[in-house]
Amino acid sequence: MAVVIVGPVFFYGPAKAKLAPVLHNKLLYADADMAKADWQTTVASIVGVLGVGAGVWWLDGAAALVISLGIIWDGSRNTRTAVIDLMDQRARTYDSKHPHPLAGDVLSTMRSRPWVKEAGLRMRDQGQVFHIEAFVVPHKGKVSLQQTTDLSERISDLDWKVQEVVIVPTDRIPDGADTAGRE
Repeated sequence: MAVVIVGPVFFYGPAKAKLAPVLHNKLLYADADMAKADWQTTVASIVGVLGVGAGVWWLDGAAALVISLGIIWDGSRNTRTAVIDLMDQRARTYDSKHPHPLAGDVLSTMRSRPWVKEAGLRMRDQGQVFHIEAFVVPHKGKVSLQQTTDLSERISDLDWKVQEVVIVPTDRIPDGADTAGRE
């Protein structure tokens, strides 16, 4: 069992944990979290077996209890995150703790265009990529196809994860649209 700990503790566990935030990859983050849970479970198993070998029979049960509680904790936390992701909430960071910072960059890009009076967005996490609905209120009440195409391209160029941008000219920003870029 001690040999099994080497990989998750020293090699692939830390590597995945470092890359997950950089790539905004929730799957990689979950895999790194599971590697951490794997080595902790293995350590608890080693303690339980050594306890039984040393004549401390109850240590095996205590180790099983610790392992069980860890599984329940991880399962409830990961199920909650998965359900929230399925509900199509706004895009969040890799660990689901904060709104994704790209939303603020998209709003800044939208507001930097001279023809945009107000801006709002709905940015959704579609697995590994983002879908953005960008709502704009033009200054003069009119907007050209070239202006919306240019804005869409500028938003797409912000990050490789932006795969779909829909520009919606409107007379007011709809309720529920993000206008601040953060909570």
